Amino acid sequence: MNSQQRRTFNRALERALKSTVRKKQSKTKHKTLPEPPAQRLAWLRPTWSGGKKLYGAIVGFFALLALTYELWPVVSTEPYLYLDPRTPFSARFNITNESPYSLQNITHQCLLNNIESESHITIEQAEGKDTFSHPVSRIGARQKISVTCAFPIEIGHLTKAEIDFQVFYSLPHFPYWQITKDTCFHGEPDIQKNLQWTYSTCP
Repeated sequence: MNSQQRRTFNRALERALKSTVRKKQSKTKHKTLPEPPAQRLAWLRPTWSGGKKLYGAIVGFFALLALTYELWPVVSTEPYLYLDPRTPFSARFNITNESPYSLQNITHQCLLNNIESESHITIEQAEGKDTFSHPVSRIGARQKISVTCAFPIEIGHLTKAEIDFQVFYSLPHFPYWQITKDTCFHGEPDIQKNLQWTYSTCP
């Protein structure tokens, strides 16, 4: 092979190599690249975003319930003193504001139910004569007041009696929103057969 033949052979080989490289580059350009991880997870983003909003709404709802439960006013009523042990309606009752803030416009009402005496006198329902008397303008936080629930009629020694003791009050910044708390008692005979007030379920 002379020099001219070698040159011709080299040029043909060079053209063949260039053609092979161009074909490979063309295949590489048209090849589908794998999808990046961020793009593969893009369809999950709207669902995850909605889930976070729903979770936040649920947490906020229960937080609001807990705050309402913690701040809701708590009022209790209990008998604490009998001026005459033979007469349950001589008892004085404590109304206690167990809330962390003051309450105002406090009044009370006694509904007397199913009263019976030893002489078989029966009264199905009546109101105590102290009903709505002497309203209290304010009870401070963790403080109490003393009230009575006197019966207006003397019918002798009682063998049965029930009270629905209602307390009405309002919150400091909502004076026209009246809240009612019912506490029921029934007379439980002691050793001397005198009735002592104990808690019962309100009807």
